[in-house]
Amino acid sequence: MRNGECLRMQYMIERGHSGPARVGHLRSGKSKLKLPALMGPTTIPNTDCEYYVPGRDSPSNNGLSIAAPTFVSSANTIALDLPKDEEPILSPLFPAMSTLGKEASRILLEEQISRLRDLQDGTSPDNWILRVPGSLHHQELKILTPELQEMGIRAVSFLFDGNLGPTSLQNLRLRSMLPRNWTAIALGCIKPDMFPILYYFGFDIFDIAYAEHAASRNIRLWSYHEENMSKESHPIYCSCRWCAETGLVNTKHPDMTELMHHNVGIYRSKLSEAVHFYSKGQLRWLVEGSTHSRPALAALLRQVDYHAYDFIEEFTPTVGDQPQPLIGPESYNAPAIRRYRERLVERYSPPQDCQVVLLLPCSARKPYSDSRSHRRFDRSIERALGSKRKNVAEVIMSSPIGIVPRALERVFPVKNYDIPVTGSWDAEEIEIAASALSTHLAKFPESATVVAHVSGGYQEVVQDAEDDISQSIIYTIDDVSATRKSSLESLEEVLLDLADVYALRGGTPTLLENTVSATLDFQFGTGAGKLVTSGNVSYRGKVYGNIVCEVDDVQMCTFVSQIGNVSLTLEGGERLLSLDRYQVHFDGDKLRGGSLFAVGISEADSIIRPGDEVLIIGRDGDLIAVGKSEMSGAEMCDFDNGMAINIRHSRS
Repeated sequence: MRNGECLRMQYMIERGHSGPARVGHLRSGKSKLKLPALMGPTTIPNTDCEYYVPGRDSPSNNGLSIAAPTFVSSANTIALDLPKDEEPILSPLFPAMSTLGKEASRILLEEQISRLRDLQDGTSPDNWILRVPGSLHHQELKILTPELQEMGIRAVSFLFDGNLGPTSLQNLRLRSMLPRNWTAIALGCIKPDMFPILYYFGFDIFDIAYAEHAASRNIRLWSYHEENMSKESHPIYCSCRWCAETGLVNTKHPDMTELMHHNVGIYRSKLSEAVHFYSKGQLRWLVEGSTHSRPALAALLRQVDYHAYDFIEEFTPTVGDQPQPLIGPESYNAPAIRRYRERLVERYSPPQDCQVVLLLPCSARKPYSDSRSHRRFDRSIERALGSKRKNVAEVIMSSPIGIVPRALERVFPVKNYDIPVTGSWDAEEIEIAASALSTHLAKFPESATVVAHVSGGYQEVVQDAEDDISQSIIYTIDDVSATRKSSLESLEEVLLDLADVYALRGGTPTLLENTVSATLDFQFGTGAGKLVTSGNVSYRGKVYGNIVCEVDDVQMCTFVSQIGNVSLTLEGGERLLSLDRYQVHFDGDKLRGGSLFAVGISEADSIIRPGDEVLIIGRDGDLIAVGKSEMSGAEMCDFDNGMAINIRHSRS
């Protein structure tokens, strides 16, 4: 570890992020468990690890076993039945856990800590799994965490009741308070439909004892519902071997063992599905889709997005090349979407001297410029203004993104999102977009004119925001398509008139310059664009490919359209040092190879997210490399393993 200790139980993280979900291994002594994993008692087959009661159960020799001592009255009682030294031990239940109320939660946790300290002469707590009471206040856990860290605790468990009510929400909030390198275990009644949201929220090991409990009641589990075999007159067809080959569906009293095998298969399928969508960067979509199976799931996700946004956002990548489906209200405040809206407010500055703001509807195809509708808009703008169009700020309206300046139409998630395009907006969509629009237009001078070339729900948004907009607004169309010939002619007429009113002047096209500068600000913060591009700057390339930015013939950065991000050279990175942001401090002077691992990092900016471009500072304070982060900044500091940064350029 960073302080020189060697813990027996340790999370070994691998590359990748899709929210707090992760993949890796739990190393315990000589055993290694691939995560995420299924866990159950010794009576359940085909789990990845098992838990057992020392002195009562006989653990198998297959994979990792977790000892689960039962109710005890003293630490000495625990010591009588301790398992072999390298096995993890689940902290015992104490009688107080089932007899005291919520006000005793901290006492219960402190009692566990006290008893673990009593064990230090015989065994170390660093292979113990602490039980966190669900009624514990999250600030109390935060206060106790440093003490637990010092003791060597690196894994905790939470008990779920399967109802997805206040207890589940509190467990998730408590989970968000843990150090990033701790292992989180979900115990209790974990139903299959809970897997996506629990994995998304960073749980690593899942108790599937409910598979056996359900089988004992003749319940056959499915991904999103349950089937009582003793009452079912039309059983659902299943192709699994336990149903198809044993005639399980043809009896109202199936063999419990066969039914349990089917139930375990459902759990295995749900976990595999979650990991699959995690690997594609679409786990959030799977979570949102699962909410339609149970209202409680939808309620829990909305509460989590509100109460634990900072936690989820920290692990949400800032780049991606996979489609991001946004289906309904559960998507409106998804971390990637909300972060985009917030960064647009905080970091984007429109080009100077833009006297006309043109509002356009979004398109199903992304980026918008590639769509048929926006190619039509482009031709109309070009016919009306020609080289004078550099004085027009094009702004695309969309839900739930809000608004998108043309220069940012290729950033994540704007280029990636996919929504049902109907033209109709609900009240929440209108409220979100209207707020985003009025906030954005406040960045333009009051003397500017807003041209609203929109209809339907888009026009409703503008009208809803009118009272908060200080500029004059011209609507070019009524309730007709924005791409109709008459609509485009109306747009051209308005633009021609405004060109005369403002005496707009022509000039060199600025799309390449605006795209690079706006993206730099969006990535690193306001002022980054000016810092990197100041001087005798030149641009070459295409906005739909790569744009190379050079100052005095020295390359500063490259805008990569495929991911909508700017990648820096060392010279470009040097210019950003004064911002004192997105910096990672390496405990050395020179890097070797193409990767920097967490163990070599002494400090990292907390605003760093997976996918961010980062500056690596050596021991002497100089910039020694630039690269792409694979972790959040907090993870880089908490973990002592795993690849933290993919190095792009380094000092020789």
